[in-house]
Amino acid sequence: METRKRVLVTGLAGKIGGIIRQNLSQKYLISGLDLQKVNEYETTVANLSDLEGIMPAFQGIHTVVHLAADPNHQGGWETVLENNIVGTRNVYEASRIAGVKRIIFASSNHALGFYPLKDNPYKQIYTGDFSSLRQPVEVLDTALVRPDGYYG
Repeated sequence: METRKRVLVTGLAGKIGGIIRQNLSQKYLISGLDLQKVNEYETTVANLSDLEGIMPAFQGIHTVVHLAADPNHQGGWETVLENNIVGTRNVYEASRIAGVKRIIFASSNHALGFYPLKDNPYKQIYTGDFSSLRQPVEVLDTALVRPDGYYG
């Protein structure tokens, strides 16, 4: 019987997914959710904007590492809305429905743009001061990572 925790990586076929999957698979049982199959791993091929289509990937998962997004910080609104906003919402909703214990969400400093911080209503998010934000409901144990400057 497998005793390793099951970890789902969204964006497993992407740049960061490709970097972390071998290291993660040494300790965890890894599966992926992506627009393309990753041959060495169980992969659900689906678009994050399709909640019903992604639900099977979340069954029996302990932790989700959410990397999938449109990485183009100059992308148009339609692609940002579908891939980054609706997709992330669906990852959280599928996780909630499936009983996932933890989500690790990777974003970037491009998520909020390069706006001046003075009088910015999103200042706490941009600077990482999450403790001062209103927390109406704690649904999932979530860790947020915002790396910058991907090279490769």
